[in-house]
Amino acid sequence: MRERPPPHDPKQAHAFKAVYARIAQATVFILPGARTAAPTDVWSGTVVHSPGGRLVVLASKHMFERSDLGDRPFRVGWYDCPDTLDPFAPPRVEHPDDVDVACFLVPRDREGPMREHAISHAHVVPWIAEAEDDDTVLLSGYPTKMMALEIDHRARRGTVGMTNVSYALNVQDLGRDDRGRVTLEWRDMVVDPDPTIRELPPPNGMSGGALWYLDGRENVAGAIWQPRQFLRVVGVQSAWDPTTRIAKVEGSDRWIDWFREAIGLLDEAPW
Repeated sequence: MRERPPPHDPKQAHAFKAVYARIAQATVFILPGARTAAPTDVWSGTVVHSPGGRLVVLASKHMFERSDLGDRPFRVGWYDCPDTLDPFAPPRVEHPDDVDVACFLVPRDREGPMREHAISHAHVVPWIAEAEDDDTVLLSGYPTKMMALEIDHRARRGTVGMTNVSYALNVQDLGRDDRGRVTLEWRDMVVDPDPTIRELPPPNGMSGGALWYLDGRENVAGAIWQPRQFLRVVGVQSAWDPTTRIAKVEGSDRWIDWFREAIGLLDEAPW
C-alpha cells in the first residue's frame, strides 16, 4: 500500500497540496515536561473551535494514562510553529467506556497563536457510512521517530523540530477489528515529487491524530478542492500492531455523541 498520489491535473494537484497543508496546521503535537526539558515522546491531537468559542484539542485517552504525563503540565505546538505554548495542565474529559478518545481545553491566555489553525466543531462528524470506495481519507500526526531525527538535525539551533505525516489512502482500504475500531495498513508511501516508495516510520507519536475524510460529495464536477470546506474529522488514532503493521483508529461512530457533550462541558469551564 502506498500513499495515494495527487491528481494529475496541475490545478487539482496544487489543491491537494493545500489539503495536506490544512491538515498539518490543525494537527498539534503534545510534549510532556518543561520547556527546558528534552522531549522523550510526542503525542498528537486536533485543535477545534467549540460552540462557545473556546479551543479544545481532540486527542487519545491513553496518553493521560502514561506515568510521564497524567495530570502533569505539558506543552502544545503546531506545524512550523516558532515555539510551543508554555506548559499547562488543563481540564479534560475522557470517554467513560473502552473508547480511546479524550479532549482538553486550551487556556484562554494561550489561545491566540492557535486560533487560525483550529477547525470548526461542526467539521467533526459521524462516520462516513455513505462514502464511496475510492474516496480519500488521511491519517495525520507527528511520529516520535521523526521527532528524534529532527532533534539531531537542528540541535545546534537549540530547537525541537517536528515533522507532520499525513498518510492518504482510499475508504476501501479501511477495515474493522473485533472491537469495532477502524483498521488500516501502515506500510509505505510516495513523497511528492520523488516517486521513490519509502517505508513509513512507526506511527508511535501519532496517537490522538485525526483520520480525515475529504468529503467532495457536494463539490461541483471539475471544481478545485477547498480544504476548509470539504475536510472532516471521522476518527482518532489509538494504536498500532508492529507485527502486522496495522494502525487502529477509533471511528467517530464510537464517540461522536460523547464529543458533542464533552465540548459543551469544557465550554462551561471557568479556566
